[in-house]
Amino acid sequence: MMMRTNGNKRSRTRNVVGALSSSSSSSSSSSSDAARRLAFADALAGVIGSLASVLAFYPVDVWKTSLMAGVGGRENGRGHGRIQYEEGEEEDAVPPPPRQSSPISISELFRGLPHKLAHATVSSFTYFYVYSLLQTKYAAYSNARRTRAMKYNNETGGGGGGG
Repeated sequence: MMMRTNGNKRSRTRNVVGALSSSSSSSSSSSSDAARRLAFADALAGVIGSLASVLAFYPVDVWKTSLMAGVGGRENGRGHGRIQYEEGEEEDAVPPPPRQSSPISISELFRGLPHKLAHATVSSFTYFYVYSLLQTKYAAYSNARRTRAMKYNNETGGGGGGG
């Protein structure tokens, strides 16, 4: 199985850019549609990657966070570190032994996952769609500008002015 390389995306962008820069006013809507389709495809790929990442690492992140917070430990960490005497004096206490956390259930690992998936979907789609659309539009603008400069240089005899 062959993986897609960055060169393949560049050739797709060049094809769309060529269509955008060489289009006349009558076919500008079709070239704009091509840019939107390319941006949509890039955004969809970004969403799929983002969802795969969230699904793979969200339970690990929840587990790590619960271990760091000591969920399931004794007394939820209250009352440790200081001894309160009856007269109101405080004195440093011996640190408590390490917490023994209870096992986390599978349902707790996936609690909040739908909200995280919705956030990842919206944010990655928006980012990749806008980025791809702007990249394509800028490449078309740059290509058209370069073409105009070359055309001007050819009409004026090279633009070097060597006399």
